[in-house]
Amino acid sequence: QVRRQAGGLIQDDAWENCDVDWVIKREVHENLDNSNADLPDGMRFEVERHGGGLPTQHYMLDVKAPSIHGGDRAGHGKAVGSLVKLHLAHGHPLHLHFTLWDLAHENQLTFEHFNIGFYDLDESKHNGHHEFVIAEPSMVARFGSGLEVEALDSGKMKFKATNFGLGEDDPVSNTGLTSAQEAKSVRLIYNNVDTFTVSVGWTNPNHGIPREVSFSLHDPLHCSDPIAAPSEGSVDEADQAAADKAEAALEALEEAQDRAEDAEKEADAAEAAQEEAEQAAAIAEKKEARAEAAQETEEEAAEKAEDKAEKQVDAAKERAENANSAKAKAEDALEAAQEKAEDKVDAAQDKAEAAQEAQEAAEEDAEDAQEEAHEATEAQDDAEAEAKKAAVALKKAEFAEKEAEQDAKTAHHEAVKAEHLEKVAVAHAKQAEKVASSKESIAEAAEDKEDCAEATAEANKELRAKQKAELEHMKNQITDMLNDHPAHCDDCD
Repeated sequence: QVRRQAGGLIQDDAWENCDVDWVIKREVHENLDNSNADLPDGMRFEVERHGGGLPTQHYMLDVKAPSIHGGDRAGHGKAVGSLVKLHLAHGHPLHLHFTLWDLAHENQLTFEHFNIGFYDLDESKHNGHHEFVIAEPSMVARFGSGLEVEALDSGKMKFKATNFGLGEDDPVSNTGLTSAQEAKSVRLIYNNVDTFTVSVGWTNPNHGIPREVSFSLHDPLHCSDPIAAPSEGSVDEADQAAADKAEAALEALEEAQDRAEDAEKEADAAEAAQEEAEQAAAIAEKKEARAEAAQETEEEAAEKAEDKAEKQVDAAKERAENANSAKAKAEDALEAAQEKAEDKVDAAQDKAEAAQEAQEAAEEDAEDAQEEAHEATEAQDDAEAEAKKAAVALKKAEFAEKEAEQDAKTAHHEAVKAEHLEKVAVAHAKQAEKVASSKESIAEAAEDKEDCAEATAEANKELRAKQKAELEHMKNQITDMLNDHPAHCDDCD
């Protein structure tokens, strides 16, 4: 049993031996560049999941590009066979947002075992730019040898083309790919995600002509030929053929532009080389003229140099003769100088001998002076000792004088005392005479006697304290003088 669908023939029993696989059944609408105000933005496809022992289910797949660049669009407004073409006008990344819905497009669903492949990632001629895909899949099913993989800081992966390609080598279906086409493809798998984004573009944007990249859901390695070739004479096939021719023409145009640029560069280089050659020729002519002028200048300089050399030779001969004469005079002067030098040497030797004798005499005088100085030092020490002895004797004389003065004071005191006693005796006599006359007179006399005795005792006490202090002071002075004696001299005894 065979059912006809848009774009090809579908066999109902084609899924019996398949792993989980997805296929685009039909295109609901295409408005990726939002150019049709009557349609929702983006593309919408009815897709089918089959195989893997799961029941066959139909869903709606939305593909939107909210920040699409001017000129970018879906290739032809339709799904071509099993491939969806994307037309990239400038190369800036085209961010495709994928979401899965139920068939009524009322409830958004989660992607499970969903796989999608991207094809026709080319590198331009002369390494001008590289088409790329940036994505963050749950896993990578496989990628071709013509892609370079780079892990970005964002956690996403970048698949960049490294193989040259033109429009005529683009695949028209993802079944039966050549090894070159397989090398420029990558297949991604998404599990347990509500949405995912894939970015397509090329390096060095705004350079070169527009490019095309395609994607497909069906994986031929999971299921064998679930979609037959497009119906004969279909509009899609004609559009695809026209698109292929247009892309091939664009590729040829780009190659021609590259060749024209290369030719222009070669022409510029040739023109520059010619200018350099002309400049080199002009420089060579100037150098030749300068060389001729330099040769003439050198010849004149040579003649002048020869004349100068002859003059210099004559002058040298004259200087040599003068030098010989001066040499003879110098030799005579040298002999005279030598004789004078010998005389001076003899005189210097005589002076040296006299100086030696004077030095010896001076040394003897110095020794005598040293002995005299020693004797003078000893005499000075003796004089100092005698002076200290005289000082001690003087102190002793002063002490004796002090004692004599003290004795004189004591004698004076005794005389005062005797005089006082005499007065007392006279008073006693007078009192005795008056005893009989009055007791009152006797009492007054006794009181006067007592006062006199107290005055005498106080005077004696003050005198003794003063004498004791003076004696102690003189004793300390004598002790200090005796302690301050000169150092012992062995030769002084």
